[in-house]
Amino acid sequence: MDQRFSEILTECKRIFMTYGIRSVSMDDICRELGISKKTLYQYVSSKANLIEQTLLYDHEQVKKEYHKIFTEYKNAIDQLLMVSFLISKKLSEFNPSFNHDLRKYFPASNRENKAERQKNIAERIKKNIELGIKQGMFRENLNPELVAQLYVQKIEGIMNPENLQISGYSFSDIFKAMFENHIRGIANQTGIEYYEEKIKSLNIKI
Repeated sequence: MDQRFSEILTECKRIFMTYGIRSVSMDDICRELGISKKTLYQYVSSKANLIEQTLLYDHEQVKKEYHKIFTEYKNAIDQLLMVSFLISKKLSEFNPSFNHDLRKYFPASNRENKAERQKNIAERIKKNIELGIKQGMFRENLNPELVAQLYVQKIEGIMNPENLQISGYSFSDIFKAMFENHIRGIANQTGIEYYEEKIKSLNIKI
């Protein structure tokens, strides 16, 4: 991808996450980026197309981050911790109005975005469960596919604005509680002991 287009999409994500989608016009985006509409339209055909490209680019960046984690960390619990940090960071940047606007005004992009997000998370969590069982860190009677799908559904639940309003907690707070329950639910005694030592050594409060 063209480096300039990558920079544009990175900034567009920031703008949409900050202000939502509906309230931001193409003129606003050009003004914020310091470029002309002619330049912007060299890369995209419409606002809908810009949103689609922004989402696709973001998914590709997340996939690269997942790949880096699973390449650098060989222990299943280390992988899960690093993935949790990544997801927690993404949720801390999450703006409910962005999700609302995407669902209401760009339903096709919303469906594609949701499907891609769920696919990426499910694939990584399933592989992580399989690795954890092999390494003797997770319970042997787990169904990796089912656990991965349940994990995805929990993430989707966190991103539901109604759930956040009921709880009164931030997305990151809710995710940390969910993650703690998840890892303690799948780990055996060896895994739990490793996990507790790891978070203690990293000085993490979950």
